[in-house]
Amino acid sequence: MSLPLLAYAPNSQNHQVNGHKVPGDESPRLRGIETISSRNELDILIKVAYRQVFHEQQMLKSNRQILLESQLRHSLITVQG
Repeated sequence: MSLPLLAYAPNSQNHQVNGHKVPGDESPRLRGIETISSRNELDILIKVAYRQVFHEQQMLKSNRQILLESQLRHSLITVQG
């Protein structure tokens, strides 16, 4: 059984439902030191930053920047910095 054709033409090809938005590349999830509530979340944030900078899945001891990590933990620098 086939579907019947519409009696009217659609308004647009990419119609979106109001109030329903799927997060994606247009609205990235922001992560920063301001949204951190625990030490574990800060450790995850540091790992994510290393992954983004060095493009590695595991953090190598030779690539770690202990001084910068310490400054970030004490809010002396920002994630962007």
